[in-house]
Amino acid sequence: MKGFENDIKKIEELSKNNIKHLEELSENDIKQELSDNDNRERAQARSGKGSKNKDDSLTPEQCHKRDAKALQEKTAKKVVSGGDAEGKSSTKK
Repeated sequence: MKGFENDIKKIEELSKNNIKHLEELSENDIKQELSDNDNRERAQARSGKGSKNKDDSLTPEQCHKRDAKALQEKTAKKVVSGGDAEGKSSTKK
């Protein structure tokens, strides 16, 4: 147990130092830090959305095959749902 006593003393000392540091921070410093964190989170959220140049590590040929397959599936779905391949309704008004 004596080995743990030294560890406990070190932890208590570090805790006191951390508390002292927090007390020294002004209210404006804390507000600025929180604002910076919020800004970082918003920037990360924005950068993750709508990126059309995703690097999914596919070769151009693989990308072409993937896109062609997606287009075929989309066209088939439109035909089944009653529209033609160009997305126009097959019924006339």
